[in-house]
Amino acid sequence: MSEYTISASDLKSESGSIVEDGFTLCDAVIDALSNHDRVIVSLLGMRGVTSSYFNAFFSRLADNDANQSVIDRIKPQFENELQQMIWSRSIKAFFNGTQN
Repeated sequence: MSEYTISASDLKSESGSIVEDGFTLCDAVIDALSNHDRVIVSLLGMRGVTSSYFNAFFSRLADNDANQSVIDRIKPQFENELQQMIWSRSIKAFFNGTQN
């Protein structure tokens, strides 16, 4: 199984737009998934990540017809428990919004 790691901190914009940064990360993940079995999303160094960041990420996935099999191929690497909690909440919101 081929894996590819994307560092979210490398994709932060100069403008500091949380939503745009979430979209940028998602676009990079979608691109990597076309060539790799699994994509590791490193959130190390991403202090202060809000739910808006992850909601933008999952919203972009939804726009690209993501489903559970796509989500299962994304492995987040958290810096702390708060990131993990926010990711989990956002992913639940994503699935609730796309499975109606």
